[in-house]
Amino acid sequence: MTLGEGLLPRGCRVRRARGWRLYDQGGTRYVDFWQAGGSAFLGHRPGSLARTVAAEIDRGLWAPLPTPWKGRLERSLVRLADRAGCRELHVPGEGLARSLPRWYPLSEEDPPAEALVILPFPAAREGSSSLLQAGLAVAAELLWQYLDSPEARERLDLARSLPAPPGWRRDGVYWVPLPGASLPRQEALGRQIVLPPQAGERLICPGELSRRERKNWEDLCACWTG
Repeated sequence: MTLGEGLLPRGCRVRRARGWRLYDQGGTRYVDFWQAGGSAFLGHRPGSLARTVAAEIDRGLWAPLPTPWKGRLERSLVRLADRAGCRELHVPGEGLARSLPRWYPLSEEDPPAEALVILPFPAAREGSSSLLQAGLAVAAELLWQYLDSPEARERLDLARSLPAPPGWRRDGVYWVPLPGASLPRQEALGRQIVLPPQAGERLICPGELSRRERKNWEDLCACWTG
């Protein structure tokens, strides 16, 4: 599923995405508990990513030409793996990486020794162009910096303070579905909350919630049937 497809009520489409919120063509704002499966973990417009990618486009580096980005991405993944407590981290598209368990940033579970990571770069996850490598390399560095930041600690505190939906358990800033857990997407959309488009995916706590958004989440959890 492409970003925005089927996420909002029928007849609505994503017109703009910023931070942890999506906006439809009428201006209605939805808080995003899916975050493109982790690709928007740092928001839909994380700092410096857009500038880096724009600079690569300006240089004309669309094709897989010799650039420093591949090596920079590899070094960034090594540093991120060390911080995560993993032996190795891989990104999608690296051959056998698809079969690996996934490491989730700000999870409270023990990390896998070798894992797949979805970096916070809201773009295609396939291919090896220097444009993609540039975005992924910067995203890995931003994520490494974020893990020990005050913003990350505040996000963990926010997740801990929120109710867990029935049939789900909290893990760090995530809610993990238990067997048979329901996913009331339409009820959530009625409260301007975006849930994952498919069952089985984790919910991700946004980096911030307004008072109204928090109340909407609490009301949704109160009527959520496990």
